[in-house]
Amino acid sequence: MAQNPGAGKASKEPVIFFNAHIFVGNGTEYASGSLVMENGVIKEVADANLSSKYPNAKKVDVQGKHIY
Repeated sequence: MAQNPGAGKASKEPVIFFNAHIFVGNGTEYASGSLVMENGVIKEVADANLSSKYPNAKKVDVQGKHIY
């Protein structure tokens, strides 16, 4: 039986998931991209590490993981 933990609380500070293999809904694919979330909303997706653009963000290295 799979777990269904429900939605977590949205972080008010930006969170950057970097080194991810990202598949965007429009067909774009980034082999080592970054995704920025803030207040539960995706703010930016890029084929680069966005850490310098969001210096106060929490950074999560998700190398080897896929984001859809």
